[in-house]
Amino acid sequence: MKKDLAFLKSKVALRISILFIICAIVPMTILAVISFFQINRQLDMNARDRLHKDAISRSTLIFERLILVDAELEMFMAHLDEHFSGQMDIQYAERHEPLRNRYASMSLVAEDGRLIAEFLGHIPETFLRNKDRLADLFSERFLVFTSKYDQQSASLIFVCMKTTLSDGADAVLLAEIKPEYLLGLSQEEIMYDQVKISIIEGDRIIYSSISRDCDDSLLNRLPPLPMRAGSFKWDYGGKTFVSSCAQVFIKSRFHGPVWTLVLSQWEEYIHVPMARYRLSFILLFFIAILSVLFLSTNQIRKSLMPLFRLKEITRNISRGDFTSRIEVEGSDEFSVLAESFNTMTEKLDYQFKTLRTMASIDHAILSVLDTEKIVDTFISRAGDVLPCDSVSICLLDSQTDDTWHNYTKDFVHPGKKISKAMQIPGGELGQLYQNREYMILDYKHAIPSYLTTMSTQGIRSFLVLPILLKDKISAIVSLGNWEQTDYSKDFLMQARQIVDRIAVALSNTDLVEDLNRLNWGTLQTLARVVDAKSHWTAGHSERVADIAVKIGVAMGLSVREIDALKKTGLLHDIGKISTPKVLLDNPASLTDEEFKIIQEHPVNGAGILEPITPYREIIPGVLQHHERFDGKGYPDGISGREIALYARIIAVADTFDAMISDRPYREGKSLPFVIRAIKQEAGHQFDPKVVAAFLSVITQESFMEVRA
Repeated sequence: MKKDLAFLKSKVALRISILFIICAIVPMTILAVISFFQINRQLDMNARDRLHKDAISRSTLIFERLILVDAELEMFMAHLDEHFSGQMDIQYAERHEPLRNRYASMSLVAEDGRLIAEFLGHIPETFLRNKDRLADLFSERFLVFTSKYDQQSASLIFVCMKTTLSDGADAVLLAEIKPEYLLGLSQEEIMYDQVKISIIEGDRIIYSSISRDCDDSLLNRLPPLPMRAGSFKWDYGGKTFVSSCAQVFIKSRFHGPVWTLVLSQWEEYIHVPMARYRLSFILLFFIAILSVLFLSTNQIRKSLMPLFRLKEITRNISRGDFTSRIEVEGSDEFSVLAESFNTMTEKLDYQFKTLRTMASIDHAILSVLDTEKIVDTFISRAGDVLPCDSVSICLLDSQTDDTWHNYTKDFVHPGKKISKAMQIPGGELGQLYQNREYMILDYKHAIPSYLTTMSTQGIRSFLVLPILLKDKISAIVSLGNWEQTDYSKDFLMQARQIVDRIAVALSNTDLVEDLNRLNWGTLQTLARVVDAKSHWTAGHSERVADIAVKIGVAMGLSVREIDALKKTGLLHDIGKISTPKVLLDNPASLTDEEFKIIQEHPVNGAGILEPITPYREIIPGVLQHHERFDGKGYPDGISGREIALYARIIAVADTFDAMISDRPYREGKSLPFVIRAIKQEAGHQFDPKVVAAFLSVITQESFMEVRA
């Protein structure tokens, strides 16, 4: 998880994030705050406007209900004029359900205050004894007014209609209207509705659905007369009310007071939509912020992860790792870039692998001077650089100039090669001379003799690259594939480069072999020059070298040590060049002075070889080959392991050849005699281990081989 979010720490991600905050989150936050307050204010205005419209609607409803009351009382009065009979009319009123729902009381009152009849309810006598009030009742045809029974009671709403009875007397029909009917309220609305209605007459509340105790709180905040409009707030009972006023224009048609209808609503109830909106707005705002953050982060990740991965891969490439690849989903420019980068990395990986493989092949073929090892290395490693199914190399035998040795990759035995000698016709060689860089053949052409082995394995396409040394074809490299192949220019150029390296390696090998042959020829010449001073010693140095080599092989010496031992054997008597020939051919016994001259040849030989740096390794063998294992030899009288190994081996081989050969002063001894004599000197003159190795290799047959 930490690795997945590591891209957010990059400078590019930081810049994009800051830019996103400045260009997206900050404007969106400012816009959201402005929108929130505007919508909040608009919701409040809408609530107040709706409350005001409801107040006007309620005031209009009161006026309309008064018109209905007027019409209803007209009808009732008409009924009284036709059928007035006292008790019957009372029963009619009581049975008339709508009247009971609309009026608390209904009475017929004479001008002198006498109660003529009570149709509904009961009017207190104190009300009838109020002469001023009775005078007002008979002053208008239809009158609306309010009154109290006492100071503690609520105000009552009355309507009265003046009429003339059948006997010619004046009377008024006095009815107390239920406020709930006048305001159009049901009992449930009064108890549970969040909207409260109050009716104010002058500076007093004649009705309120809130409470009788709210007078002071409401009246103190009520706008002043004559026009009461707009909304206001006031507190009562621990609650805040928002109220709106509307005038009830009773006087526009009837005689009566001026009423103000106040519609009140709890502020919490008004703010419920705003609270819901606020919660929804905040929730949506944070969801929007989180969505934008998620989408932007996801987009940043999609944009930066390829770059982040590219950064890691370039670091890997700088460390030499070309195996990493970028994986980008989608089809945008990043995927195109990733595909191009992967292609480039694959090519670099292939090229560097090729370079490393070529370098290893170069090291393998250029660091050895053995033709067969060069062939083995090329056959086993060529497929790593040059994709092919088979490979072969055909080498000219430099000793014969007409024999070729063909080596082909063996499919049956992996890691091995098929070898065979052959003759290549001149026509096939001529074709190679004409195509010195390369030649492409397939199964449709005549298959040359040097491709026969590959062809029998099922190879159908061939790339032939000849190697010319000193303007002469000395090797033929062939690459083969199971199917017909079109070789690219890069492949042909690369194949040619590798083959040229093989040409250099083979050329170096030929040079080294020529130098080696020259060196051994020189050594043999020097040995023969020494041995030629006396016909008695002719071939002695070469025979000693051959016997010493057999002993060295039996003792398990390495190839390099055997090579040095052979050189020691050839040059062990080179110091005799300065020995007078007369002493070498003297048939009589040597005097002490003459023997001392003979004993000088090891020291003289070491002195002759000392200036030649490559031969310094064999100088101890030349100097000490006449030392004895028991320390009684010359020139230094050293013993045992102090004597160089080459010298101890040459001592046995030299003594053997000297005893078995004829000398001017004696005839050669028989093989059994010589073997017996050498065995007797084991531990005295000779190293016992060398003697044991000598005895294991010197048989009659091997002796005859050496003498030949």
